[in-house]
Amino acid sequence: MTKITNTEPSQIEAHIKNEIQILENRIRREREESTEPEVGSDPLDRAALVQSQQIASSVRFHDSERLKALKKALLRIKADDYGFCEPCGDDIEPFRLKARPEADMCITCADNAFHKSKQMAG
Repeated sequence: MTKITNTEPSQIEAHIKNEIQILENRIRREREESTEPEVGSDPLDRAALVQSQQIASSVRFHDSERLKALKKALLRIKADDYGFCEPCGDDIEPFRLKARPEADMCITCADNAFHKSKQMAG
Protein backbone atom coordinates (compact mmCIF):
# COMPACT_ATOMS: atom_id res chain seq x y z
CA MET A 1 0.00 0.00 0.00
CA THR A 2 1.12 3.58 -0.53
CA LYS A 3 2.97 4.91 2.47
CA ILE A 4 0.50 6.05 5.07
CA THR A 5 1.70 7.38 8.38
CA ASN A 6 0.42 5.89 11.60
CA THR A 7 -1.94 8.82 12.12
CA GLU A 8 -3.50 8.74 8.66
CA PRO A 9 -5.53 5.52 9.05
CA SER A 10 -7.12 6.79 12.26
CA GLN A 11 -7.79 10.17 10.65
CA ILE A 12 -9.32 8.50 7.60
CA GLU A 13 -11.40 6.22 9.82
CA ALA A 14 -12.63 9.21 11.86
CA HIS A 15 -13.50 11.07 8.65
CA ILE A 16 -15.40 8.06 7.29
CA LYS A 17 -17.31 7.63 10.56
CA ASN A 18 -18.24 11.31 10.48
CA GLU A 19 -19.47 11.02 6.88
CA ILE A 20 -21.51 7.93 7.82
CA GLN A 21 -23.12 9.81 10.70
CA ILE A 22 -24.01 12.75 8.45
CA LEU A 23 -25.57 10.48 5.82
CA GLU A 24 -27.49 8.40 8.37
CA ASN A 25 -28.89 11.57 9.94
CA ARG A 26 -29.89 12.98 6.55
CA ILE A 27 -31.55 9.71 5.49
CA ARG A 28 -33.41 9.48 8.81
CA ARG A 29 -34.53 13.12 8.57
CA GLU A 30 -35.77 12.64 4.99
CA ARG A 31 -37.76 9.56 6.02
CA GLU A 32 -39.37 11.44 8.89
CA GLU A 33 -40.19 14.43 6.71
CA SER A 34 -41.47 12.50 3.71
CA THR A 35 -45.23 12.71 3.57
CA GLU A 36 -47.61 12.43 0.70
CA PRO A 37 -48.33 15.99 -0.37
CA GLU A 38 -51.78 16.93 -1.51
CA VAL A 39 -52.03 17.05 -5.27
CA GLY A 40 -54.34 19.54 -6.89
CA SER A 41 -55.92 19.14 -10.27
CA ASP A 42 -53.53 21.60 -11.91
CA PRO A 43 -51.27 19.75 -14.39
CA LEU A 44 -48.33 22.05 -13.56
CA ASP A 45 -48.69 21.28 -9.85
CA ARG A 46 -48.70 17.55 -10.61
CA ALA A 47 -45.67 17.87 -12.91
CA ALA A 48 -43.76 19.85 -10.28
CA LEU A 49 -44.65 17.26 -7.64
CA VAL A 50 -43.48 14.37 -9.85
CA GLN A 51 -40.23 16.17 -10.59
CA SER A 52 -39.67 16.92 -6.91
CA GLN A 53 -40.33 13.27 -5.97
CA GLN A 54 -37.92 12.04 -8.66
CA ILE A 55 -35.17 14.34 -7.42
CA ALA A 56 -35.74 13.26 -3.80
CA SER A 57 -35.66 9.61 -4.86
CA SER A 58 -32.40 10.14 -6.73
CA VAL A 59 -30.81 11.87 -3.73
CA ARG A 60 -31.95 9.07 -1.39
CA PHE A 61 -30.49 6.44 -3.75
CA HIS A 62 -27.17 8.30 -3.99
CA ASP A 63 -26.99 8.75 -0.21
CA SER A 64 -27.74 5.07 0.47
CA GLU A 65 -25.17 3.91 -2.10
CA ARG A 66 -22.51 6.20 -0.62
CA LEU A 67 -23.39 5.01 2.88
CA LYS A 68 -22.84 1.39 1.79
CA ALA A 69 -19.50 2.31 0.19
CA LEU A 70 -18.32 4.15 3.32
CA LYS A 71 -19.25 1.21 5.55
CA LYS A 72 -17.40 -1.10 3.19
CA ALA A 73 -14.35 1.19 3.44
CA LEU A 74 -14.46 0.90 7.25
CA LEU A 75 -14.41 -2.88 6.91
CA ARG A 76 -11.37 -2.63 4.60
CA ILE A 77 -9.60 -0.46 7.18
CA LYS A 78 -10.31 -2.98 9.94
CA ALA A 79 -9.09 -5.83 7.68
CA ASP A 80 -5.93 -3.83 6.90
CA ASP A 81 -6.91 -3.96 3.24
CA TYR A 82 -7.68 -0.27 2.79
CA GLY A 83 -6.01 1.63 -0.04
CA PHE A 84 -5.76 -1.20 -2.53
CA CYS A 85 -7.63 -1.24 -5.84
CA GLU A 86 -10.10 -4.14 -5.88
CA PRO A 87 -9.81 -4.89 -9.63
CA CYS A 88 -6.04 -4.62 -10.13
CA GLY A 89 -4.57 -4.76 -6.61
CA ASP A 90 -2.45 -1.63 -7.05
CA ASP A 91 -2.33 1.16 -4.52
CA ILE A 92 -5.10 3.73 -4.68
CA GLU A 93 -3.58 7.17 -4.96
CA PRO A 94 -3.50 8.95 -1.56
CA PHE A 95 -5.04 12.13 -3.01
CA ARG A 96 -7.94 10.01 -4.30
CA LEU A 97 -8.49 8.45 -0.89
CA LYS A 98 -8.46 11.91 0.66
CA ALA A 99 -11.09 13.14 -1.77
CA ARG A 100 -13.14 9.93 -1.76
CA PRO A 101 -12.28 7.83 1.29
CA GLU A 102 -14.73 5.18 0.10
CA ALA A 103 -12.82 4.67 -3.18
CA ASP A 104 -12.15 1.02 -3.90
CA MET A 105 -10.53 1.55 -7.31
CA CYS A 106 -7.48 3.41 -8.51
CA ILE A 107 -8.09 6.19 -11.01
CA THR A 108 -7.16 4.01 -13.98
CA CYS A 109 -9.61 1.23 -13.06
CA ALA A 110 -12.34 3.74 -12.11
CA ASP A 111 -11.90 5.48 -15.47
CA ASN A 112 -12.02 2.14 -17.31
CA ALA A 113 -15.18 1.13 -15.41
CA PHE A 114 -16.79 4.49 -16.20
CA HIS A 115 -16.09 4.20 -19.93
CA LYS A 116 -17.24 0.58 -19.97
CA SER A 117 -20.54 1.54 -18.29
CA LYS A 118 -21.01 4.36 -20.83
CA GLN A 119 -20.48 1.93 -23.71
CA MET A 120 -22.96 -0.53 -22.25
CA ALA A 121 -25.53 2.22 -21.66
CA GLY A 122 -25.57 3.55 -25.10
